[in-house]
Amino acid sequence: MAFYTVRVGTLLLAMTLAAVVASAPDGVLNLFRTNVEELRHVPMKYDSDDTAVPKWLEGTLVRNAPAMFELGGRSVIHVFDGFAKMHSIAIGQEGLNFSSAFLQSSVYTRSKKAGRYAPALTFLGVDPSFSELEKIEALTYKFDNTDVNVWKFGHGKNSVYAGLTDDWVYDKFDLETLATTGVSIPPIPGVTFLTHFVQSCAHPLIEPGTNNSINYVLELGLLPVVNVEKMVTTVEVAESMQWFPDEKTTIVVANIKTGKVEYLQHDALFVTHHANAYETQDGKIIVDICASEMGVSILTQYQIPMLRNLSGLHQSVAQTRVYRYTIDLANKSVEAKPFRSKDPMQDFLHQIEVPIINENYRARHYCYLYGVVLDFSPSNPVNGSLALVKKNLCTPGKDQVWYHPNHYASEPSFIPNPDGTDEDDGVILSSVFDAMLEKNYLLILDSKTMKKINTAYMPTYIPFGFHGRFFPRQ
Repeated sequence: MAFYTVRVGTLLLAMTLAAVVASAPDGVLNLFRTNVEELRHVPMKYDSDDTAVPKWLEGTLVRNAPAMFELGGRSVIHVFDGFAKMHSIAIGQEGLNFSSAFLQSSVYTRSKKAGRYAPALTFLGVDPSFSELEKIEALTYKFDNTDVNVWKFGHGKNSVYAGLTDDWVYDKFDLETLATTGVSIPPIPGVTFLTHFVQSCAHPLIEPGTNNSINYVLELGLLPVVNVEKMVTTVEVAESMQWFPDEKTTIVVANIKTGKVEYLQHDALFVTHHANAYETQDGKIIVDICASEMGVSILTQYQIPMLRNLSGLHQSVAQTRVYRYTIDLANKSVEAKPFRSKDPMQDFLHQIEVPIINENYRARHYCYLYGVVLDFSPSNPVNGSLALVKKNLCTPGKDQVWYHPNHYASEPSFIPNPDGTDEDDGVILSSVFDAMLEKNYLLILDSKTMKKINTAYMPTYIPFGFHGRFFPRQ
């Protein structure tokens, strides 16, 4: 496999080239197929001895992904409803090893015991659907299929590793073995009933300079943001989500130090992920997000039946892009600017998702944003592969991209060089699916150049998932 760097206009394009393949093989469909294999500490090896992996790169990369989509003749309809499975790669000077295990959530253990997908709140239902009695039963359980993200609460010996979803619950697991160690529903001051309907966010943040995690919760109010009647009658989250394109988006600005909360409004926008936010010298707030003007409908493209055939998969295209909000609290004004370009490749790179940064620059002025363009269309600039992008927010036209034909990258993780002084001094880790070999591999990139440092194949494949996290060795 050769590696080349070429320049297209003002865009630096870093890519690997192998034998040219006209279209993606059927192997890509494994991204949306069940993988029940659970493994423990299977050795891996780097594919090249020519480039040394930095000695400071030691820790565990954990990827959370839905990995079981059918059980006992009943199938889920949406990717979000597959049973959560943890996948880890332990990285050290002594070598690499791979592990995987399903989280023992309530819905998973009940389903395994029953031999069929058990009644539970889902994003978009099951086939065949739950009976009316099963729907009632589903409402008695907390939605604990935490298949979206992973997080570490606390520090040192008090660390708790958890699988997260957009509900106020998390499944705890052991980082070494991936064994589930319990389910936690932290108490919320003032909320003593209807806790099953308390929602949260699968993307907490670390308060800069501390070990505190910041998140929010949503409880039912007199004017709920979801259609409660549909939630109760269908037990499907998607059916209860409402989109009002003619109404304004409410922006909440909370001062962490004082607790003061201010509200502003702007045009309707469906936000999928936050990248970073910081204050400027003149007191304004800059907020970078991934968002879409199309509303919640963008989530329908992740339905399993559509994704399990190539013609359907090719219709799953990028529908979000990077937006920058400038919030002026003094004048109570908001300006939103989408990143757009008339150049097809440059505009393609504005459509990144699952954004990550150098966490040392959280809540600070920064220049670099990394992510993936979630676009399977064979007519896109990288022929339907999933590309890793380094977006330069300070110098337009200097974005960089890594991709390989018929390879599908996942959310990157940025690990800073402990002795580095530049914002982009470090490495990028990504779990990449090779559709030709039908396996995933660990990709390590130089985060300055987006050039490959090394790769290491895993013993199996990881189904399509959204988030993960690297935990440095303590």
